[in-house]
Amino acid sequence: MKQAGACEGEAIDLSWSDTEPPGPKAWEPVWSKYLAKLHRGVAEYVCVEGSKVDLLTSDFAAEVEWVKKWKESIGQALLYSILTGRPPMVILLLRGHEHERRYLDRCRMVCRRAGIELRTVETVPRSRPASGVALAMSGAAIGPGLPVAWGQAAQVVPMPGRAG
Repeated sequence: MKQAGACEGEAIDLSWSDTEPPGPKAWEPVWSKYLAKLHRGVAEYVCVEGSKVDLLTSDFAAEVEWVKKWKESIGQALLYSILTGRPPMVILLLRGHEHERRYLDRCRMVCRRAGIELRTVETVPRSRPASGVALAMSGAAIGPGLPVAWGQAAQVVPMPGRAG
């Protein structure tokens, strides 16, 4: 059971996936579908009153959003939690830009206070291997060039069969 006020989660191992991640220019619904496949969940689940949960699993109801729009993600995650009876989660998509830090820091502060699980997805590779990309999903994932002091234990998991 998660403690109230907790925010960051452990890194999720995505190395078993044989599907290429969408990339840093993909729309949020494309990322929702990709993450739903990885977590055996449902993307764009339609609630009785018409709201669409970006990612619904047996464990959580998540809003998937680009980090710049973090404020919207808080209210949506709470609504999805109320409508589905599942704990709320915010999954922020990062492109590895330095200015994303302030958005992530603010969202982390609010999520801690509200008891919302916060995860991040690094949508760009840390390096540009010739044969593939890397993806990390964690409450502490850090993008290229961003200080590790933001979070804890940043991790990049190479996609299977790819150099990383």
